[in-house]
Amino acid sequence: MIRKLALCSLALFGLSIAYAQKAEPKPAYNINPDKQISHFASIQANQLIQQIFSFGPTPAFNNPYLLKYSVRFNGSNNEFGLGLGANLSTNKGSDGIESINNRIDLRLGYCKKFQIGKRFEAGVGVDAATQMRAANSELNRTTINQFGGQDSTITKTKASVDGFGGGPQFNFAYYISKNIKIGTEATYYFWYTEEKSSVETQIFRTDFSGSQSEINSESNDSNFGTNLTLNLPVALFLTIRF
Repeated sequence: MIRKLALCSLALFGLSIAYAQKAEPKPAYNINPDKQISHFASIQANQLIQQIFSFGPTPAFNNPYLLKYSVRFNGSNNEFGLGLGANLSTNKGSDGIESINNRIDLRLGYCKKFQIGKRFEAGVGVDAATQMRAANSELNRTTINQFGGQDSTITKTKASVDGFGGGPQFNFAYYISKNIKIGTEATYYFWYTEEKSSVETQIFRTDFSGSQSEINSESNDSNFGTNLTLNLPVALFLTIRF
């Protein structure tokens, strides 16, 4: 009886090994076998993580892309993505200076994703990017002139930087769950930029007799440049797959 039980146990053990060898392994977290296309939405999460865990002072980083969206073809792990960053601000001081600073960054890119273990993935791609910077300020000041009257001076300053370029991107991510991951990226972009600036001054002069005069002047400048910008993998992105 014992011999028969031993033979049956060995037979079941052999069948289980054979089945395990034939069974397909479970897909990794970065593969979604239920869909042909996956969508990813990301937000830069350094400040959020700093608030939750308080690791000390936040290291400086210059990745301008606050939001990202990408579409992945699950069969080939090819991914096409969009990155967007925007910062619009207006300030008006008691010294009579009003300033407007706007910044917009946009990029489009392609990336090939690779599975590393069960929860990790890496990617290599290339991006095309553009950036727009605009800073305007206006100063209104009234002074007493040498003729005993008043000088009302309005000085308007405008500066802008427009650039386009692109280059390679390298990224790495860890899947917290099937549909949530956290990752970082490094980029090395070549930029071609055009800088423009102008200063416009208007002086409205009133002398002691009440007669008025106006003096206008304007200067403009522009230059072109190229540079290479390396963004180290310091910015962290929290990503949701849907």
